[in-house]
Amino acid sequence: MRQYLSGELELEFNPPGTLAERMRAGGAGIAGFYAKTGVGTAVAEGKEHKSFNGETYVLETGIVAYPVHCEGVEGGHPPAISFFRKTARNFNPPVAT
Repeated sequence: MRQYLSGELELEFNPPGTLAERMRAGGAGIAGFYAKTGVGTAVAEGKEHKSFNGETYVLETGIVAYPVHCEGVEGGHPPAISFFRKTARNFNPPVAT
């Protein structure tokens, strides 16, 4: 909280589906995409808006993370082969992209 209030840390809010798509897009080399989610809310403030077929959409940019090496992947498989158990399937595949 101290870091956020002092300006050292910046937060960005995203609906969960938009966050997952931003991670997937970034991993796939897609710079940005238009999403309808968040239009008219604080999430869309300061972002480019565009109209398609009379509907307003917000430009979202892809998120690219630094690559990491995972040790001890489920089932003892090499790091290049991973398995996701139960709810880990929700966000882990886009994050791993």
